[in-house]
Amino acid sequence: MEEIIKNLNKSTLFRLSLGSKELFHSNFLAWLAEKSTAFNQEFLSFLGLPNYDIKPSKIYREKEHIDLWLEYEIQENQITKKVKVFVENKVKSIPYKSQLDSYAEKQESKKEKDVENYYILLSLYRPSFIVNNDCYKSPFGNWKYLSYTQLSEIIKKQKDIIVNDFEDNKYAAHIIDDYIKFINQLSSLGDYISDSVKNNRFYPSHLDSDWEMFQEIRMGDFYEKFRYAILAEHLKDELEKKHISENVIMGVNPGTCKEDELSNSQDAIYIDTGMSRSNGLIDIKMVLNQEQAPKSRKVIGIQIQDGKLRRLVETNTKGKAIDIVKDKTKIKDWFDGRDECFDAGTKVQKQIDNEDIRYHSFGESFVYRRKELDETCSLNELMDIIINEIKNIKEYVLS
Repeated sequence: MEEIIKNLNKSTLFRLSLGSKELFHSNFLAWLAEKSTAFNQEFLSFLGLPNYDIKPSKIYREKEHIDLWLEYEIQENQITKKVKVFVENKVKSIPYKSQLDSYAEKQESKKEKDVENYYILLSLYRPSFIVNNDCYKSPFGNWKYLSYTQLSEIIKKQKDIIVNDFEDNKYAAHIIDDYIKFINQLSSLGDYISDSVKNNRFYPSHLDSDWEMFQEIRMGDFYEKFRYAILAEHLKDELEKKHISENVIMGVNPGTCKEDELSNSQDAIYIDTGMSRSNGLIDIKMVLNQEQAPKSRKVIGIQIQDGKLRRLVETNTKGKAIDIVKDKTKIKDWFDGRDECFDAGTKVQKQIDNEDIRYHSFGESFVYRRKELDETCSLNELMDIIINEIKNIKEYVLS
């Protein structure tokens, strides 16, 4: 680990990438595609296309939420066909099927005649839904998985030819060499975090020596987002394997999402990850009033962040979330969690039937009570805690 960080600190490109990690890599690939026929040949060959001696006719970045969009015009048998390559780039987050489906559906719905669409998922983390032939077969188009290690091999294979496509080939060679080393070290970091989450303790960040090392190179957010995203995927697999829910929706927060992102299923469990106050977090939520959603949502669930477990109640309307607790006895008993040492704070927030009500909140739409988790909690122990909380909600609160 220390050696990886030492090597990254030597890289000029690594330092330049810290401002915008995904966009930096998209811009670098766009630069190679614009300048080098040899790079395009190898890149298209990865997709199973012939070694066309071409460069893109158009290059877009961040167009329609697509990180990198390349268009090629190919002459075959006196016919011009257009090939579009869409690259979704994930450096410090984990891809979700719903996002990939949405992007492919939009592009396929407006595809013109004599146009072939290809989709590449460039990601540090290989999600579990990438299966046969390194593909995710979306209902709308196949996504080919490309790891950063594979990307480095694509560039390295034709590096000597690629650099000759540049006017200042010595400078280009230096930059490309640096990039190859940089993304290989980045891949090693991703592997290290993944192995650490699977095999070691899921420490709160302030007790985690690895987190401190990542902070030193301004990659603390990468570390936190990456490990919580891995936790989310493991949780999804466990929920499905144990038949707790067959409708686990990743990357959607039902308290704040758009109406069309909500499931119609009463059984839906929403898992989302994020960052707050420099710490990663994971939300596991369910919608109480499925019949009234999406207009007026009452959401219940838990949140894990920095060694704390929060039981939460949330609403997307102007109504106060604490009123949901007040109106529902089962929810109130669960929310109080008095027999389980849930902290509600010292400030009286509300009086209900002459009883002082204490709770923590993020505004009036999100209220919670919390308790500290064991600081030596392992991944499996944390998974058991989360699953037991979900079972309590489903069997007691929602029944």
